[in-house]
Amino acid sequence: MPSAYTKAHQNLLLLALEICGEVTHDNAELIAHSFSEYLQKIPDLDIHGGESARDRYFSALGQVYGMVLEHSFGWERCWLTFARDQYDPEEGVKSVVSPDHRYFITPIALVRMEFFQKKNTTGLLYDKIKACDLPKVDPGDFLELKI
Repeated sequence: MPSAYTKAHQNLLLLALEICGEVTHDNAELIAHSFSEYLQKIPDLDIHGGESARDRYFSALGQVYGMVLEHSFGWERCWLTFARDQYDPEEGVKSVVSPDHRYFITPIALVRMEFFQKKNTTGLLYDKIKACDLPKVDPGDFLELKI
């Protein structure tokens, strides 16, 4: 993760705690199915531009979903870069990666999709992972999971 994001990342983790409390192995599944409730509390869109409270809220919820997958399935939150031959720590995306690196998820994209499409994408994907109902790929393939 770019060093400039470290303080912002810490602030997002604090906001995540405010939104849903601490994520643990015991409550992770419940939280995965509660995103529609959390999204009802999203701040209004800031018409003045720039990073808004709404953007931070989406990002914090992405962190929450990453923690859910960590506690439930041993996935790892990370800063994922795509170009192996041209590694640049400033270019990447906050992701959650399966232990065998078969799959990854971009939680903020999933949360935004749930908000705009009004369907339980976080809960549905959680259930697919739990049931091992995922496409068959080799370890290290890094297939992005989407709903």
